[in-house]
Amino acid sequence: MSGKLWAEEQFNCPVCLDLPSEPATIPCGHSYCMGCIKDYWSEADATGTYSCPQCRQGRGPLLPSRSCGLST
Repeated sequence: MSGKLWAEEQFNCPVCLDLPSEPATIPCGHSYCMGCIKDYWSEADATGTYSCPQCRQGRGPLLPSRSCGLST
């Protein structure tokens, strides 16, 4: 049972900590809920510099791509 729990937790959105609703994968490869990454990036709209909440990788305007599961 602990193996199942670990498997579920690895797919949680790092922002809201739930299973992603409308999963979105950003260019660095991390995945989030579409709403979570849009909210996070709304703070960057003034500067036009968008980065990943986890690894901080980013540059210029980035758009999340919708994904099914873990890959695009």
